[in-house]
Amino acid sequence: MFIHLNQNSNYLLKSLILVYMNSNKLKEIIPIEQLWVNLDSFENRLYEISGSEDSYLNNISQYLIKAGGKRFRPICTLLAGELGNGDNKKIIDAAVAVELIHLGSLYHDDVIDEAETRRSVQSANVKWNSTLSILAGDYLLARSSELAAESLGLESVKL
Repeated sequence: MFIHLNQNSNYLLKSLILVYMNSNKLKEIIPIEQLWVNLDSFENRLYEISGSEDSYLNNISQYLIKAGGKRFRPICTLLAGELGNGDNKKIIDAAVAVELIHLGSLYHDDVIDEAETRRSVQSANVKWNSTLSILAGDYLLARSSELAAESLGLESVKL
């Protein structure tokens, strides 16, 4: 059976995914307790790694983190980590690195697209300006590379 997804049905599909991502249904679908423990640790580590001693940079770089999100990429990373040797610190750091790459690209994308909102909040390029938004994205990408090199090994950065 072939199903054609038009724009409205694609929106519906995305809405259904959001419902699952924001509910306990996902825990029922993926009943791996360690994954959910690691996801909690991931959130703390994400703030730790994305933080800066400079409060101004800290506010900008963590702005979209605080705006929320589905955390789909970290969940996929943590799930893949369950297939490995169980080194939870490295699994969590891998999830943080992946999410920082994603977040950094969002800052850049919003500048390119001249977006006014992201995750139901004012986009960083509107709240501050395009230059600071790009620099915040660059900072998150750099922190991702630094974390990957230190925690996961230099080979992971080459990927």
